[in-house]
This record gives sequence, C-alpha cells and structure tokens, in this order.
Amino acid sequence: MNNTLCYTLGRIIYAIPFIIFGLNHLMMADSMAMMVPSFMPAAVFWVYLTGVALLLCGLLILANRYVKWACYCLIIFMAVVILSVHVPSILAGANMPMPLISMLKDLGLIGGALILSSYEK
Repeated sequence: MNNTLCYTLGRIIYAIPFIIFGLNHLMMADSMAMMVPSFMPAAVFWVYLTGVALLLCGLLILANRYVKWACYCLIIFMAVVILSVHVPSILAGANMPMPLISMLKDLGLIGGALILSSYEK
C-alpha cells in the first residue's frame, strides 16, 4: 500500500471510535454521569459537552478537516480523563481490570492522535 492510502484508511478507522464514543455520550448521558469526578458539578452537562466534542473531533478527522486541531483536542481530553477518572480508579484498588484496560486504551488513542497530527499538513 502507498502512504496516501495508508494515511486515508488509518484516519478513517481512527475517527470511527470517537464518533461512536460521542454518540454514546449523547444517548446514555445519565448512566455515564456517574463516571464524572465528584468534584465537578453538573455531571450530565459534562457528559453532553464531551459527547459533542468527541463527535465533532471524530467527524473532523473523518472529513479530513482540521485534523491536527481535532487530534490536539482529543489528546487533551484523553489526558484529562486518564488523570481524573482512570488513575483514581486504579489507585483506589479496584479489583476489576477495566480501569487499567481503559487507561491503556486511552494511552494508545493518544499515541494515534500524536502520529496522525504529525502527518496533517
């Protein structure tokens, strides 16, 4: 495969989870609100806001528009989620592997965003 085809396929595949994550935030806001850190007021508002942001970033990457900026926003968002949701869950000694798996998934997505943003012109 040539580089252009790899970039295009990779960009499209990378965008799909963020579109789905954004739609999930919008459709299941009440159940996702319990994952918002307790120090943040209006949990459902934050779920909707992040859902719109994830959906917008995914659609921008899919459309190949402002890819670098969409990736930067995703990097910041996922870093905040890692520090405010996943790390506290891991440090609290959760017996289930999901907090660690979710953190590793988000780290991988950050890596993908860094790579994708470096190819954007």
